[in-house]
Formats: sequence, C-alpha cells, structure tokens
Amino acid sequence: MTISQIEAIPLATTVELTEDELIVSLSDGRKISVPLAWFPRLLNATKDERAEFRFLGGGEGIHWPRIDEDISVAALLRGKATYNPRPVDLSVEYRRPENGDCWHWCERCSCYPASNYFARRSRPAAGELCNECAAKTRKSVC
Repeated sequence: MTISQIEAIPLATTVELTEDELIVSLSDGRKISVPLAWFPRLLNATKDERAEFRFLGGGEGIHWPRIDEDISVAALLRGKATYNPRPVDLSVEYRRPENGDCWHWCERCSCYPASNYFARRSRPAAGELCNECAAKTRKSVC
C-alpha cells in the first residue's frame, strides 16, 4: 500500500506594502518580501489603490481590484514575478523631504533634500517626481 502525500500551500494571512516592497505573511509563520519593481501596477498605484485588496482562494492569492493585479502565493514562494522584472538602478537614489510630497533624484535640483528626507531606489510614479527632475529625466542632462 502506498501513502500519498498532500503538499499544503501556505496561505497569505496579511499583506504590507512599503514604498519599495510587498511583504506577505503566511499561515506557516514565514514572511515573503519582494521588490515592488516586480509588479509595476502596484509600484505605480496610489496608497488608496494599494490599500484595497482581497485574498483569493482563502489566501492562495491576492487581488487588487482597482488596478487589476493578481499575485499568487505559489509564485512568490518560487521567487517569480508576473512578468520579467526590470533591474532597479541602485546608483540612483530618489529623495523626498519629510514634509514634501514629490520625489527628487538630481543632486542639481533646486529642491533636492540634503537632510530630513526619505529615500528609495525604485522610480516613483510619473506624477510623484518633481517637475525639475522630470524635465532632466527627459533631457538626460543631470
């Protein structure tokens, strides 16, 4: 007589999104952290759009209805994005003043913060980059 083994897929229990990461807690106690750069729709979504999600299949997947994004726990465990992730340029640091709402990348920008700032490596959404830095991005003069 043979005994069949059933492989249980851990289920997502909580989801946390930072500026740069998707962090999923699993029912078996593990946490998976992946770069948001793997999921452009999540990366470019607003905080409100990111905050609205639901679990699929009791936690086998996660769905964001407002941006039509679905991510399976199995894919996260395999380390696979829903598309081929673009590399993040680690030489570029985007900065946002603590009391500001737009990001800067060019050290020559008149508003580039030197102190009291938040930093990230992934490119902000188009509307989150300051006009001066955005213009320099288009011209590639910085």
